[in-house]
Amino acid sequence: MSEAVATPTCPGSCATQQEVDVSLVDKMVARIGRRPEDLIPLLQAIQHEFNYLPPVALERLCELTDITPDAVTGVSTFYSQFRHYPVGKHIIQTCIGTACHVSGANILDDTLRQHLKIKDGEHTTEDGQFTAEKVACLGCCMLAPVVQIDDVIYGNVDAKNVPKLITDFQATTELRSADGTDIGTDKNAVGDVRLCKCTGCAAGGADKVFDELKK
Repeated sequence: MSEAVATPTCPGSCATQQEVDVSLVDKMVARIGRRPEDLIPLLQAIQHEFNYLPPVALERLCELTDITPDAVTGVSTFYSQFRHYPVGKHIIQTCIGTACHVSGANILDDTLRQHLKIKDGEHTTEDGQFTAEKVACLGCCMLAPVVQIDDVIYGNVDAKNVPKLITDFQATTELRSADGTDIGTDKNAVGDVRLCKCTGCAAGGADKVFDELKK
């Protein structure tokens, strides 16, 4: 029988109570290992399953392995990839790497939060749909500034186009759900590739690139 434990709620919009099946941690440990050197892969597996690191899951991890609570705290707070708070259905990551920073990434992040009405000091919208985060690098420096929502990457994003960006993502998500190809539920999906087909790009051969990608 699986063990489900409700995580404590926190003040603010992230207070959505979530059931955490700690028996899943048992399976992760059995698959990955219980040595101290297995800590990072275990934390990654936990976050992949729950979208953050629930306290009860971390407690279970220490019970099952040779990993100490101090090690868990040290590693999970050192690396920015790990989250200690519940997140929304969709994750918005704004790159603040060097190329994106000089291209106005901080203004872009502020604009996203204002548009989504995320309160100061919080990460998630009140309806639990979006969580906004800053990340060190998304590996798309040539497209700076870059925003990634779930598996969709938007390049050369202008702060004034933030409302359109969110609308575009929501429309795309609805279409995926309608035809059963929602990346959020398709474990084999990798992400989106989007090509501009404005007059300039069309003249530069965008259609030919699109045809090559489809092959």
